[in-house]
Amino acid sequence: MTNTPRHFRAAQSTYCPPRPRSGFTVIAMLAAAFLLAACASNPKGLTGEHNPRHDQNRWVDENLVINTVVQCVNNADFASRRPAAVKEYATLLRLSYMRVSEGGVDVDAGVRALNFIYKIHRDANGDRKLWQDVVERAKDTTDDAGRLLGLPIPPKFH
Repeated sequence: MTNTPRHFRAAQSTYCPPRPRSGFTVIAMLAAAFLLAACASNPKGLTGEHNPRHDQNRWVDENLVINTVVQCVNNADFASRRPAAVKEYATLLRLSYMRVSEGGVDVDAGVRALNFIYKIHRDANGDRKLWQDVVERAKDTTDDAGRLLGLPIPPKFH
């Protein structure tokens, strides 16, 4: 038996777990964490999807929605045009919800349409305050709501 140096024997006697040879384990753990976070991030129960379901019969006229949202966002930049833009925008939300949800029967489909409109709002660089004003106006069920057309959107939607 040969005498091994002391520092070599000390290194052999302690247990050091081997390091992973690739980043696959780390990537898999991150993917699992993101998936868990995505599943837990929707506690309100309404969907976050902005595309129609495969079994859904109705959807919005995308060109009309895009043009109307961009026009309302641009008009809302001017203080004199903002009230009319909010009213037109809220009417668009209500009519889109009413059409896609088939009169409030399929709430999930209607919420998907509202999420699609919100996506267009973000793409058009619409501000958060405008979106909040429009959603509150579209939810309003009082008689003095300006007599907007369509069904009020669900109260849980934000």
